[in-house]
Amino acid sequence: MTKTAEQMEALFDAARQLTSPAARRTFLDEACAGDATLRARVEALLSAQSDADKFFSEIAPFASTPPPGAGNSAAGTGSPATGTPAEASVPIAAIAAIVATSRTARIPLIRARSASERP
Repeated sequence: MTKTAEQMEALFDAARQLTSPAARRTFLDEACAGDATLRARVEALLSAQSDADKFFSEIAPFASTPPPGAGNSAAGTGSPATGTPAEASVPIAAIAAIVATSRTARIPLIRARSASERP
């Protein structure tokens, strides 16, 4: 990983911990210190995470509903109360957090966002 990529990832990780938009702006003003490209990349990551969080929060109610005809699962393989397989019992928010914070997941999002912003 290059120094810039490491710096961008560190700034992203720090900025996403700040919940106030004003606090994030102040932090990025100081941390990026006039590096407009770095700031734009970090802001793109923050935006992509926000979009992912919104998407997963919207689909969460559907993810907890067992598919039609799921019936009862075999003993020990899922939730006896719902009959869902064990794989379906993983909270979608946990998967969203992994995807949103995974470096390999963020890189395509950065490239896609950068490509869509080009004139």
